[in-house]
Amino acid sequence: MHEVYHKATTCQILYVPVSSSNAAITLTNCLIGQPGDGNGAGSGGALFADGTSNIRITNCTIAANDAVSDGAIVGEAPVRITVTNSILWGNDVAAFAPDNEETRFVVDHSNVQGLGDRWPSAGNIGSDPLFVERNDQTPWAGTWYLSHVAAGQANDSPCINAGGTTAALASLDMRSTRVDLVPDDSTVDMGFHIAVDCNEHDLPDWWDIAVNGDCNLNRVPDDCETPDECTCQPIRRDYTSSADFDEGTLINVNHDVEADELRLSVFPTPLNFLWVPVSGRGTVIRIDTATGTIVGEYLTGPDDTGCDPNQMPLSHGGNPSRTAVDLDGNLWVANRDTTAVQKIGFTRGGTRCDADGTPNSEGRYLKPPFEYNSCLDRDHDGLIKTSFGYGDVLCYLNYGVGEFGAEDECICQHLSVAPAYGPRHVSIDRSNDVWVGGWDSHTFVQIDGEKSEIIAGTDPDFDAGSGGYGGIIECDGTVWTVQRYDSIVKFSPPYTDFENDVTTITSMEDPYTLVPDLFTDDLLIAQWGDQGLALLDRTNAANPAFLATPAGISWRGVAVSPLDPDRIWVAASLGAATPSVYGFYRDSSGFDIVDLREDPEDLDDHSGDQPTGLAVDHDGNLWVTCLDGDSVKRVSFATEPPMVDLTIGVAPRSGDDPDLYSYSDQSGQVTLSTTGAGTWNAVHDSGKFGALWTVNWNNAPETSLDGLEVAVRASDELTGLPFAVYRIVDSGERGVRLSPHLRGRYVEVRTRFFGLCPEETPRLANLSVFDSTGDMNCDGIFNNFDIDPFVIAVTNQSETAAPQDWITLGLTQTCWDRRAEHGDANGDGTFTNFDLDPFVAFLTTGACNPGN
Repeated sequence: MHEVYHKATTCQILYVPVSSSNAAITLTNCLIGQPGDGNGAGSGGALFADGTSNIRITNCTIAANDAVSDGAIVGEAPVRITVTNSILWGNDVAAFAPDNEETRFVVDHSNVQGLGDRWPSAGNIGSDPLFVERNDQTPWAGTWYLSHVAAGQANDSPCINAGGTTAALASLDMRSTRVDLVPDDSTVDMGFHIAVDCNEHDLPDWWDIAVNGDCNLNRVPDDCETPDECTCQPIRRDYTSSADFDEGTLINVNHDVEADELRLSVFPTPLNFLWVPVSGRGTVIRIDTATGTIVGEYLTGPDDTGCDPNQMPLSHGGNPSRTAVDLDGNLWVANRDTTAVQKIGFTRGGTRCDADGTPNSEGRYLKPPFEYNSCLDRDHDGLIKTSFGYGDVLCYLNYGVGEFGAEDECICQHLSVAPAYGPRHVSIDRSNDVWVGGWDSHTFVQIDGEKSEIIAGTDPDFDAGSGGYGGIIECDGTVWTVQRYDSIVKFSPPYTDFENDVTTITSMEDPYTLVPDLFTDDLLIAQWGDQGLALLDRTNAANPAFLATPAGISWRGVAVSPLDPDRIWVAASLGAATPSVYGFYRDSSGFDIVDLREDPEDLDDHSGDQPTGLAVDHDGNLWVTCLDGDSVKRVSFATEPPMVDLTIGVAPRSGDDPDLYSYSDQSGQVTLSTTGAGTWNAVHDSGKFGALWTVNWNNAPETSLDGLEVAVRASDELTGLPFAVYRIVDSGERGVRLSPHLRGRYVEVRTRFFGLCPEETPRLANLSVFDSTGDMNCDGIFNNFDIDPFVIAVTNQSETAAPQDWITLGLTQTCWDRRAEHGDANGDGTFTNFDLDPFVAFLTTGACNPGN
């Protein structure tokens, strides 16, 4: 049968029957059940799944359901049902009823009546949700609201702020679980959310925004705010507090040490994403590690099926495997069979919609505003067209050189890396450039990470003679790479005299995986053989140490977690009695084993077979990629010994075998560790088209500029920012108007933090971006109060000292000294009478109005 895929969002339904082979069903923000008499069925009062199905239920309320037998949710035959952020309560039967051993239920951050101890460590609860009723004549009358003290009830529901993500990331921050319809604005509440109607005209807010607009982009409809909401907003944006910094995207930086100040994290803290190659399908999936949701699937090269949705993808020629996550969170993945690498970006936030911008959870577009976006709006429609989950693979035609055939706009670049044939090694250096090594040729190329262009790599300059199977590049430029079967290879800049500068460590049995240790100067090397785990001191590389490991096991992925300093984790890929990962104690006192089966008593559970890749996420959890188990598993350190608390199945499609094959950097932890770098990124909407930008940072006398690199780019379109090239701002240019070419309504500022190499502790205490054009009185806002100062300045252009009329207005000599900078309305670098008309045009058209 053909694969079935369906997704329902924001629905109120009675019963969901699923009877199909290879069905993938997603129910998001649904109320399943009938208030009053309830909902009845012979089996499965709310949902009955029959067939090879993969069902995901997120932020749903399943209540008041009945069945003659079995439970509210029943799975029969090989079915997987994942329940997240949901409430199952008040049903007259058990919540779940597995009909046979092949049924799998995965539950996290949910309130389940009769929970017991089956899912104790995934944010689950089993407490009365305290439903309350809104009893009136509006469309929002109903039974399944949550009790909120702030809404007038006596107690707070335990489901409040108990989900596994934020309401914004769940796209529920314009919806409510309260009888007073106040939106959910922090950690998402469990259960169904109803649409908020801010002006009480019986139409939800999302409809008002789609039809009538939201000119200041604050996600509140214009007709719910004061008429002058868009009249004028300060073009300037100051980031001085922890709350300000949190409006941006933080990668490996935090304000934990000192409030209102950003510093590098002690241990690498990547974004909450995991990138997993699905080698057998020629794709990569992106997993939100906070929710365990697959949020996108992307082809890693052109496909030859003609974009038939019933066939895609048939071509697996790319055979992706090794991955690296760069300093901005983008993925670089190598295709072993095509001598090509691909860059894939991502978007955080935004609203799912159709091509015309109409909100639709099944839409293939994302509509701004975004928290962060590195995807490319290639058709310049103001939207990002991209996959919304597993199985949603967009067309990718091979148009040839010079044309890009990927419909998915998060696929940013596809590059041939010849002569690095058979590319395996992928690593990111301190400049955010990408190093790719060919296993077949032992040749390395270097790619400019921002321009996505090869900047070096012609044979023989980068012919290392061996290596290229995987590895890292350190912050000083030293490359460590694996030569399968016998050795580790090291070479350092300037990479020109390999005959004399390459160091080979040969006392290895069969090295496979190489990663840095977070706690020592060692490199950790997993070997495909009885030598097991090697510890290679970078300062004394000739004499590696070996930890005692069980014989007869072939090892692949290796990782360490900041939550678990005593153990080094290695994937027992083949030869172990059960599918497992081993945690070897550093003091050689032994090891712990995590059984990867969901039910250790189930001998037929193969979901953890052949564990291959290990990765550590933002929160320090360990993730295991299972090659033959077609699954990705999360190992939590909340218990001792650690245990699997989440399994994400990746089901075969169209008869293929997913082959989840990677043991390189899937989260960004390795890159952040080797580079010693972090990034803070923020986007500001000035509301003024053509704004000419100034940036200032750490302007207090006690703050240092060392270890910080500030760069900016600008565009009149929000989705145009990723096309713009960052301009690095020299410390001497702080507070000075930048190049006339750096213009745009939206400005994106990126601050890199560099530590570790050498030991530096850069910190960002404050940063401001502003367009001073027209701000003649230096108050940070362009409005009518700037007219008189402009007239005085333009009629006294040659005066060095501020004239008396200027002083009478209460303005300073310092502000007078900046009159040319502020008055240059036409952006030609001078302040003359030719700036009069542009100044008037800016003022009369509302230069600070986002609607103009």
